[in-house]
Amino acid sequence: MLMFNSRNGSGFKFALTIRRPLVMLSLTPALLVGGPAVVGGIGSASADVIESIAVEQAVRDYVDATNAVDLARLRNDTCGYMAEELETLGPLVAYKMWSDGPARGSRLIVNGFGETRIDGDAATAAVTLSRTNSPTVQSVEFRLARSEGAWKVCSTDSPIA
Repeated sequence: MLMFNSRNGSGFKFALTIRRPLVMLSLTPALLVGGPAVVGGIGSASADVIESIAVEQAVRDYVDATNAVDLARLRNDTCGYMAEELETLGPLVAYKMWSDGPARGSRLIVNGFGETRIDGDAATAAVTLSRTNSPTVQSVEFRLARSEGAWKVCSTDSPIA
């Protein structure tokens, strides 16, 4: 289990399941023949996987905070216009979230992730979402930025229905 902690003390946990346990066996001949230089790129690939997982976790945290109508968490987990909107229209945003979700017995569900792209301190994640009381599946692209070492949701390409 890996644990990431942000500077403000909050953190998240996730489990990493390795679906191909023979990866290490396939690396052994490369290490014997060419040494560490042959597998030097593997470290950066692992870092990319960890960053992708962190981006996906930031989206899940955002969805969880939305379902809980937790404005404090949302303020901490957002950036850009989303953070500004929460700051200036907080109670109205909270009412809208509540009326769209818990008031109707509905919660957002992350069905899955498509492509996650990371470019420095910016990232996008293709996400499929649905609601507990609706068969409709929605594809949304989340845009995130890394701020103070943590990924934050800045915008989506379409409103979340």
